[in-house]
Amino acid sequence: MSKLTREEVMGILGRLDDVKLASVMALAPTKDELIQAKLWLTHTDLRDAPSVKVTRIYDMLRADTPLDWDE
Repeated sequence: MSKLTREEVMGILGRLDDVKLASVMALAPTKDELIQAKLWLTHTDLRDAPSVKVTRIYDMLRADTPLDWDE
């Protein structure tokens, strides 16, 4: 299987800064792994534990996600 291109990664995950994009691409994720990481980022009720690679991608993406504070 060939590596995903920059455009394919951004098509799945959205805009990423160059450092984050390079970090994600260095993991050589599959399309399914990127989709799973994005699902984990947007849905808090997923039951299946992600793989180590998906968890690393999720952590990279989550680093820039604003927190919602209930006040």
